[in-house]
Amino acid sequence: MAGGTIIRKVGETNLVECDTWQVYTDDFEAWAGEHSLFTADGGTSVGEPKAPPSAGKYFVKGWWTDANDKPIKEATVGSAIRFHIQTQGINDGEKIDFIVYDRDYFSPLNDKLVVKNKNKEISKITIQNDRGYIEWVTGEECLSLIEETFEGDEIELFVKCQYKDETIDLPAMESDYLILKEKEEVITVLIELPHSGDTNKINSKGLGGHTGIMIGDEYYDYGPQPRHPYKSEGRPWWDRMSQAGNFTKKDIINILSQEFPTQQEIDDSIVYYKNTKEEEVFPPTSRYSLEIIGRVCLIDIHIKGSEKNRIQKWWEDKYQNLGTYSVIPIVGKQCTTTVKNSIRKSTKVFSTFDITFSTLTPKGFLELLINKGEHTYGTKKGNKLTVNKEYREIPYIEIHDFKSSYNQQLSN
Repeated sequence: MAGGTIIRKVGETNLVECDTWQVYTDDFEAWAGEHSLFTADGGTSVGEPKAPPSAGKYFVKGWWTDANDKPIKEATVGSAIRFHIQTQGINDGEKIDFIVYDRDYFSPLNDKLVVKNKNKEISKITIQNDRGYIEWVTGEECLSLIEETFEGDEIELFVKCQYKDETIDLPAMESDYLILKEKEEVITVLIELPHSGDTNKINSKGLGGHTGIMIGDEYYDYGPQPRHPYKSEGRPWWDRMSQAGNFTKKDIINILSQEFPTQQEIDDSIVYYKNTKEEEVFPPTSRYSLEIIGRVCLIDIHIKGSEKNRIQKWWEDKYQNLGTYSVIPIVGKQCTTTVKNSIRKSTKVFSTFDITFSTLTPKGFLELLINKGEHTYGTKKGNKLTVNKEYREIPYIEIHDFKSSYNQQLSN
């Protein structure tokens, strides 16, 4: 039985005469401009619909559910799914053979999907009380099919079942095949623009500020050893500066939302100073304490789950091999180029390869993202990127006032 949609338009009259007319569907709808009329010589009965006929000699029907047996027609890669089967004339304990396929419009090209449970391939379903099912967690094998078979962003799964001399594809209707999609993920690029009041050499070239990236719950970035921007061993910059040794996305958002240390942090610092005569460094919980004083822009990017996995793996590998940091391109990498390379190598956010020097700066990279970058998946697929959240540049006068107030409290 084929799935899909049939639309018939007639100018005046559409007449159907037949001995028997059977329709099996979840919903049956009819519209008329004035009135609808259904008649029969023996009368018209309204009641509970009959069940559709069995799909085959031994197989009644097949259907997809989630791990809680809730019927589904769509699922995302990484979720647990079940395929159920109802049979007739098969004894308890007997097994049926099955193969899961990705449907192609040209059936000889249907792709086989290997189903594994605990890393062991399974190909049989045990029948008990005319029922049976298989369950597995969709993973890399499904991603491979999506990426390799020109299927776009999804695949359609059905199951070829065999018992004795009968082989049948289930579910019976193609419209009930399971649509398996990649999970939609969001990564966030953080760009701090150079402070407008900073006139040092690096800032004058537009290389001040910073660039980082949030992937899943984690935050990643890249920087030099303190006071060695021209050449030094690379290291995470804001990341791994917290007491826990690692900043999360939540940590960064909280920091951006707090411009200066809290009064409690100020009081604790004053107590420490009076006891030790040493000025305590504020904890890394505010923009002031981390010197994030330029305007900050956050750009969300909707991508495929597989892209998210690749870019996260890219950063995990980077943290294991940090290399040389330098604001001079031929000497090493810097924060902005590192984030740009991770996106370029792991996603399809940029359709063209950019080699201009202007995108080495936070401002240039921000313009590249907005003018050339696109969401690669989900409801925003193909849309241009935009700045989703901004945090203001902290004026130097406010920084000066805070320092003056703090020093005054220290001297009291």
